[in-house]
Amino acid sequence: MKIVRLAAQNVKRLCAVEIKPDGSLVVIGGKNGAGKSSVLDSIEYVLAGTKSIPAKPIRSGAKSGQIVLELDGDPPMIVTRKLTASGGSLEIKTADGFTAPSPQKILDALCGRVAFDPLAFTRLRPKDQADALRGLVGLDFAELDAERNRLYDERTAVNREAKVVAAKLNPGSVPAGTPDEEVSGTALLGRLKVAQEQNAAIVLAHQTVEQAEKHLAQAKAALLAVGTELTDTTAIEQEIESAETINAAVRNKKEQRRLADEHATLCGEAAGLTESIDEIDADKAALLAEAEWPVPGLGFDEGGVTLNGLPFEQASSAEQLRVSVAMGLAVNPTLRVLLIRDGSLLDEEGLRTVAELAAERDGQVWLERVGEGAECSVIIEDGAIKPKPEETK
Repeated sequence: MKIVRLAAQNVKRLCAVEIKPDGSLVVIGGKNGAGKSSVLDSIEYVLAGTKSIPAKPIRSGAKSGQIVLELDGDPPMIVTRKLTASGGSLEIKTADGFTAPSPQKILDALCGRVAFDPLAFTRLRPKDQADALRGLVGLDFAELDAERNRLYDERTAVNREAKVVAAKLNPGSVPAGTPDEEVSGTALLGRLKVAQEQNAAIVLAHQTVEQAEKHLAQAKAALLAVGTELTDTTAIEQEIESAETINAAVRNKKEQRRLADEHATLCGEAAGLTESIDEIDADKAALLAEAEWPVPGLGFDEGGVTLNGLPFEQASSAEQLRVSVAMGLAVNPTLRVLLIRDGSLLDEEGLRTVAELAAERDGQVWLERVGEGAECSVIIEDGAIKPKPEETK
């Protein structure tokens, strides 16, 4: 289904125009400010609904406006949108006089993405192109992407912490033979005290024997009670001196074990997060594989839209244009109409490419372009169609 007639009165800069397109490419030419954009706007106002209509769509000085589109098809339809200060109305009639009860619903079902502009698509940033393509093929990754980003950020934080812990790990700093538990200084001091007290008792006993011969029997008995040999305290004193060194090594050994356990735990968490991210990527890949792409070879990744596995922006300008036009026609399978607003950016080859694609895919492209060259189907001047030289004779 395509447009076979457009009539617009008092719409933006237009006074009154009537266009009956001939061919698949309709080039609207004219100078800046002449009303070219208003022609394409009129089509969009009719087809895309009130959401596309600005606050003041009526030509300055006029009280109302009207746009009529005649569409071929089975059956042919006449779509009329009237514009008033309070809003306006929409009507669809078929050739046999039937008036549709819900005209906008019919147009919504027919139009798809009438406002999709292939040239505008090629100039979007890669991320915005990917968003637009996801919308065209009906893929919404918002929740999956949000969860993936959360997991990715969490994994980044865990890996960062794991690196910090790994930097602290130094198993070589633990001397060989370091015990698992710290030496008790209190116990060592207790042993030293007992030994010192025992030595003092022995010394006292000896002094008692030497000084009190008369109490020899008693002194001998006391000597026998406490022992005859002095305890060497050197080893205990050395243990006390080395206790802190040993204990520092024990603490370091425990810390190294703790760090090793923490590092293993963090690495396990990171691996689990990686697995979750991989599952999300697999879900997205499955959705991508099941999607119906408007053009073979299209897809997208984190960087943006891809074409045959390569970034879309790496394709030639001609290839980007061909793909974008094909996309626009593919997402408008019933009413096969595209609007291109910056047609002045296209050279002769670009115009020829658009015309060939539109004809090849049974579409209709309305394109506005600054100029009055032979490529123009219609030239707008002061809100009206400028007569061709042969028509003025």
